[in-house]
Amino acid sequence: MATTVEAANLCIVCNKNSVTWPRVCDDCIDHEAQGDLGAHYGFFYVEDPMGGEGYVVTGMECKTCGMIYDGGMRCTYCGDADPLDHGDEDEDEDEEL
Repeated sequence: MATTVEAANLCIVCNKNSVTWPRVCDDCIDHEAQGDLGAHYGFFYVEDPMGGEGYVVTGMECKTCGMIYDGGMRCTYCGDADPLDHGDEDEDEDEEL
């Protein structure tokens, strides 16, 4: 039986493979779809502020699982209804009118 820490480090899709970030293992990622989304949004390089190795992002990664969001109602991988954390934007726009 996995401990809480071990369970927290398992893929959120299959719950079998160990992961860090993104929270989806290589076996469960739809590589073709993620590649197409990345090409659509464009990739850019971000340097690690702690001096480590940088990483490539699109700016459209889900805040919960780290996978590129496809623009649907929810994140395809974790089901987050607000994967880009834009929940308050609609309220702000209404207040400005």
